[in-house]
Amino acid sequence: MTSSQLDAWRKRPLEVRVLDRCNECETLQPDVRERINFWPNIRAVCCSSCFNRMLAEFNDLSYT
Repeated sequence: MTSSQLDAWRKRPLEVRVLDRCNECETLQPDVRERINFWPNIRAVCCSSCFNRMLAEFNDLSYT
């Protein structure tokens, strides 16, 4: 590498992604946080897709 290529390499933009583990699906997801719903009363640390699935499952059970 020439010095100009080395300088370009050192000055390149870096991208950092933080992934947390979803407690429901046990995978690494970028949108894991504590989610709270008051009716039905659900509190979970999970990704948005798992939380929406939990709400849908409750709604399916409450109408039967």
